[in-house]
Amino acid sequence: MRNALTVDVEEWFQVCRAERYVPRATWNRLESRLRPSLERLLRLFEARRVRATFFVLGFVAERTPGAVSDIASAGHEIGLHGHSHERADDQGPERFESDLVRGMESVGRLAPAPIRGYRAPEWSLTRRTPWAFEILAAHAFDYDSSYLPLRLGVGNGLARRPHVVKTARGPVVEMPLSTFGSDVVHGPLGNGTAVRLLPGRFVARRIAALNHSGVPAVLCVHPWEMDPGQPRIRLPLFRGAAHYVRLGALRGKLDALLERFEWTAMGEVVKEVRGRIVAGGVSSGET
Repeated sequence: MRNALTVDVEEWFQVCRAERYVPRATWNRLESRLRPSLERLLRLFEARRVRATFFVLGFVAERTPGAVSDIASAGHEIGLHGHSHERADDQGPERFESDLVRGMESVGRLAPAPIRGYRAPEWSLTRRTPWAFEILAAHAFDYDSSYLPLRLGVGNGLARRPHVVKTARGPVVEMPLSTFGSDVVHGPLGNGTAVRLLPGRFVARRIAALNHSGVPAVLCVHPWEMDPGQPRIRLPLFRGAAHYVRLGALRGKLDALLERFEWTAMGEVVKEVRGRIVAGGVSSGET
């Protein structure tokens, strides 16, 4: 089974809800470390002969357009990560759409094909943002990958499997980040933090179990996770740990997953998932 390999293309300093620690007003003055880190990922993907989806920020496209050209030249799919790296659940419908459109303009002028996939910063499409899917459909997005289903205590009630969200403007396929655990208690499996911190064999077994049940894994990493020497932002303890602990471990653990499983761009996986939903596999329905 083919799994979805994705990258959120953002700078090392772009942390949501961290104005106190790294003010947005300073972003344009901070050192860009994106292209060397991005190049490490591109070389790894080339060595493993895998294609990925890179969700690019409009901010990055405007500040470092060569990074988008590097991705396109390597034959990868380009998706959108919004423009300003602001959480969707902090924006509301009007600001969300404005940010989306600006990002589409900035990234779209550099992308070799129309942008059809979206991921919100910090997995911020939630039960509080049902309006987002209609906006995405109105702007011709085929799929979204912004759900991070959590159930550690109360939980957020988000579906764990790929499914179709129906809107008045058309359907959008939702591809949630992969999780592990039971329906009662589950946590993230497919983000860079989990790959860095969880035992490699554990992650591999869980991906194999997903595939065995007919579900493609969704994996997401960031270029800054390939840069152990990056400057450290003084974040609160938990966020700092999630951001910085074991950065040096990502490359080797990611390479092992690329070797063991079959990976491709999310747009290709969405085509397969949509076919299985129509045929009655995976899952279907509204969020």
